[in-house]
Amino acid sequence: MAKKKTTNVNGEVAPVEQENVQTEVAAVNVEDKNNAPKAKGKKTPSKSDQGKKKESFFKRVGAWFRSLFSELKKVTWPTPKDVAKNTSVVVVVVVVFFVLLFAIDYVLAGLLSLLVNGQWATLFI
Repeated sequence: MAKKKTTNVNGEVAPVEQENVQTEVAAVNVEDKNNAPKAKGKKTPSKSDQGKKKESFFKRVGAWFRSLFSELKKVTWPTPKDVAKNTSVVVVVVVVFFVLLFAIDYVLAGLLSLLVNGQWATLFI
């Protein structure tokens, strides 16, 4: 082990023991451009893109709509029978919760009226 002198925060010199460590140096092929890491967020045009102009706005919009329609063809749409069944389930759940909340509101409003006025509150006055 080799001894090395270092200075600490107080300005005192203290010997520090260090181990001799052997390191290996990795060889990097600089000429290989395909495996070189690319910078994040920066787009580098390829050789085939350098000579091309950007497509017109209308061609890009048309391509976007074509891809949209091709994706919509892949969607599995529900049958009318499934739509009717799901709609009826939603309507029934909404009606049940309406009746439940109405009953709770009626009872609580009646109890409050009973405490304040001494008589039960009536509906639709």
